[in-house]
Amino acid sequence: MLTIHKYPLALVDVQEIDMPRGAEILTVQMQNDTLMLWAKVASHTPHEPRMIVIIGTGNPIGGKLGRYIGTVQMTNRQLVWHVFEV
Repeated sequence: MLTIHKYPLALVDVQEIDMPRGAEILTVQMQNDTLMLWAKVASHTPHEPRMIVIIGTGNPIGGKLGRYIGTVQMTNRQLVWHVFEV
């Protein structure tokens, strides 16, 4: 059975999150001051690590980025983050 799950992301350059194998990342957005990632998942499948990279506007890109997921604006702090999966 497929469901949509959300995963909180830390505001760090690189992080690993565990998701069910084959999960389809849908989007990233702010929810209650927390950066969240939503994915369509088959909950019964084994989990695997997924590497997420967050780059702030104007910050250097340290290497190969991979698939673009989305851009998020933190209006209360006037920051903009660009999220990728490596």
